[in-house]
Order: sequence, then C-alpha cells, then structure tokens
Amino acid sequence: MKQCITVEQLEELKSDDKVCKLNTLMGHNWMIPREEMSDMTWNKILKDTAEYCTIGKMIEILENSTNGNQFYSFTVGKNVETYVVTFFDGEYKETHFRGKSLCDALWEAVKVTLNTKFANERRNRDESYE
Repeated sequence: MKQCITVEQLEELKSDDKVCKLNTLMGHNWMIPREEMSDMTWNKILKDTAEYCTIGKMIEILENSTNGNQFYSFTVGKNVETYVVTFFDGEYKETHFRGKSLCDALWEAVKVTLNTKFANERRNRDESYE
C-alpha cells in the first residue's frame, strides 16, 4: 500500500510558498528563504517533504483543518477499487475526493485544504494592510 505522496504530487501545488506551508502544517520549519537555497537543497526538501507526507500526517492535517476551517468533519471509505475522502460542512454539503489509493485520495483533500488555508491567510494579510 502506498504510504506517502510522490515529489510529482507535491509539485502539483505549483508554489514554493505552499510547499513551505505544508511543511509548517506537518511541524517542520526551515529558516532559509527559498530564494537563498540552491536547487540541490530545494530538491532535497521536496523529496523529504513528500516522504514525510504520509497517510497519518495527512489525516492529522485534515483533522486540524476541521477546527475553524471550511470543513467540519470528514470520513474515509472505499468503493470497490476507489478510496473516497468525504468532507461535511456545517450546511450538510458533502465534498468528495477520490483516488486509486488511500494516500492519493487523502492528498486530493489536503491540496484543497492547503489552498484554502493559503488563500485565507493571504486575504487576511491583504485586509490588514488596508
């Protein structure tokens, strides 16, 4: 069973800032800005981040995101050959994320959660400058 995401999946974030945010959510921080890192250092961080983004870590991120974020609860299930992660919001709306493996389905949900957190933080930062 696949236990962690791949570097290719991590690159789906299309933003160094989002990779940094994911690391922060997983409890890892580095003090060197991306601009000051060599490509070799950055590639090592991507590899380490992907390997550390396990099923357990992704569940932890999703559990933490239900507190005060867009989702209130989530479930994980399997339909024949597809894993499904389902989020429920406060208005009983369901959002489904599917993958051939549990890891892939969780990653789809984490990406949306990460994008939402990133957008909310950016919006809050922009509003504080007004």
